[in-house]
Amino acid sequence: MVFYSAFFAGKLRKAYGRNYEKIGEVNSRIEDSIAGIRTVKSFGNEKLETEEFRRVNEEYYRSRSSIYRHEAWYFTILTTFLTRLVTVSAVFFGGIMLAGGKLAAPDMLSFLLYVACLTSPVPEFSRIMSQYQEGLAGFNRLMDILETATERESVNTGAMTALPENIRGEIEFSDVSFAYNEEQEHVFSNISFTIKSGEHVVLTGASGTGKTTLCSLIPRFCEISAGRIMIDGIDIRAVDIEDLRRRIGIVQQDCYIVAGTVKENRVV
Repeated sequence: MVFYSAFFAGKLRKAYGRNYEKIGEVNSRIEDSIAGIRTVKSFGNEKLETEEFRRVNEEYYRSRSSIYRHEAWYFTILTTFLTRLVTVSAVFFGGIMLAGGKLAAPDMLSFLLYVACLTSPVPEFSRIMSQYQEGLAGFNRLMDILETATERESVNTGAMTALPENIRGEIEFSDVSFAYNEEQEHVFSNISFTIKSGEHVVLTGASGTGKTTLCSLIPRFCEISAGRIMIDGIDIRAVDIEDLRRRIGIVQQDCYIVAGTVKENRVV
């Protein structure tokens, strides 16, 4: 029983862990679809979003089914087969000893009562073990989230350089290339230009050519793949990210209003 419980405890913990990951993907998909509902409707992507939700929901369904299969094997074998096997074994070997005159009938009955007292807590123990594995999987996922490095911790590496108080605001792109990930093609490659302090520069082009992405590289909302971006001759990757963003004024294309009053929506 102990070895069987230990074997299935690991399987249950992994199954619960996968299940928490999949329900997270389902919730994330729902959140993205609702938050971007206008975009979805404008491009007529309702069918695509439905298919994507069906896919992640099917993966969650399979992960949940895996839990039920493991629980079925665990509870059935442990609480039905093994506990009954102990009683049957006691009756079988006790009967042989009783027939051979090596065991008295009252002693055998007493032993069977002891066996019943020993095996009766097993079903409750198995339920506690299952709940423990589910709780442990949830706790491990929570700790993974809590121990995830903040953006500042992950991007501020090495000695940070402080921007001067009276910053001029000259921006220089030097052979800058950018791709959202290694598998995709570069959005732009080897771009170099300089914006002098006080200049007003307008980026024009068709939708999707990378205008917003190019601007997002300056406050480091996205990280460049190659090259350097400098403000007043200082590489922005050597500057504390919070200090950098405090020096940049941004007018969003879409204004996000948080719940509360107008005063509570002020920009500090």
